[in-house]
Amino acid sequence: MITFPYGNSDFHAIRTDGHLYLDRTQHIPALEAAGKQLVFLRPRRFGKSLLLSTLANYYDISRTAIYLTPKFNGLCGVTSTELTELVTTITAACQQPNDSTATTLETLRVFYNGYRFCSDIAQPKVYNPTLCFYYLRHYQEYCVAPDQILDGNLAMDANKIRYIANLPQGKAVIADILDVSCPMDSETALERRYSDLTLIVRPNMRQYALLDIVMEFKYLSLTDLNLTGEQVRAQSREESRTIPAVQSALQVASEQLRHYPQVLADKYHEPQRLRCLAVVALGFDRLVWEILS
Repeated sequence: MITFPYGNSDFHAIRTDGHLYLDRTQHIPALEAAGKQLVFLRPRRFGKSLLLSTLANYYDISRTAIYLTPKFNGLCGVTSTELTELVTTITAACQQPNDSTATTLETLRVFYNGYRFCSDIAQPKVYNPTLCFYYLRHYQEYCVAPDQILDGNLAMDANKIRYIANLPQGKAVIADILDVSCPMDSETALERRYSDLTLIVRPNMRQYALLDIVMEFKYLSLTDLNLTGEQVRAQSREESRTIPAVQSALQVASEQLRHYPQVLADKYHEPQRLRCLAVVALGFDRLVWEILS
């Protein structure tokens, strides 16, 4: 059984306690050649602390900007090859069907995505190790995917959902689509644009009648609207919709949404479930929305 170093960034403990270790020491000669003071940036929970712990067991380094250098693209993270080997081992141990490996890898690809930290597209993408180990540790123990695709440690974007749901009429917009089978992915990169929120059903849950959602969210302050909270709350949603600033915001959001369906079809391969919502908040007192056909 694989012992995943989930949340453990102590190099010495990982090596001496028999945890899974994905070796990156082959990069040390390149690090030495890069300079004495190095700057290396990656998203949170991506293995930076473990990298520093590894180097601390060798020597201390601190600052030259190498984080966008192609040869250091894979310095942190899990490569596709490493991930394939891990998934193959675990699905075999669970005695899963032959296609389970491909399905699991597709799930990891879609929702944990691959990161490339340089402009050289020939460099392979890497995966966030914390998310991968969260998923695979659960799969290894129970031989099924975790109910929640995102580690709670990293699912901070759920707060955006809660904010909308707590607004008047907000639950009517999203309550029915909040399901543990949908991961929450905020500001997803869609070609050169960023959607505010996407909710995409996992590949192994697509046999159920669940929708994929993409949302553009616009906020209008009451000051800009020259209205009070009492005035907004006294209006019906249709009355709020007729306000010129609200109409303009809905139009902008709708135009942004029209660029996404083909991109999402290319990325997730199943566009027929897609629903696009333009949502405008009037302060913290009212939501107005449109569902694009």
